[in-house]
Amino acid sequence: MVQQAIHKAFPASTVIMVAHRILTVIDCHQILVMADGKITEAGHPHELLSKYGTGIAGKEDGHVDTMTPNTSTPTDPLPMPKNSFAAMVEQLGPTMASKLRRLAAAAWQDQQQK
Repeated sequence: MVQQAIHKAFPASTVIMVAHRILTVIDCHQILVMADGKITEAGHPHELLSKYGTGIAGKEDGHVDTMTPNTSTPTDPLPMPKNSFAAMVEQLGPTMASKLRRLAAAAWQDQQQK
């Protein structure tokens, strides 16, 4: 895999990747999420996925999209903005979202141990 080769070839370097597939960046130390040419979020993928939990994506103006089933729990800290990293992951479906969350958590734990 290209990502593994990059990680091995440049272990102590800053690497800037431009990616359109979430799986490409799920194990990066930091990611920037952009929408309309502006940074909307930045952080470790695990942190960004933990920020909103799972649930529905709200509209930019803060109103909830009533066309999407509400699967959020009362303990979710914030409504999920539609351009958030977590919303992008959730749009991939429950199986892929679960896989990406596990990969992000494993990368986070690995980073914390170093």
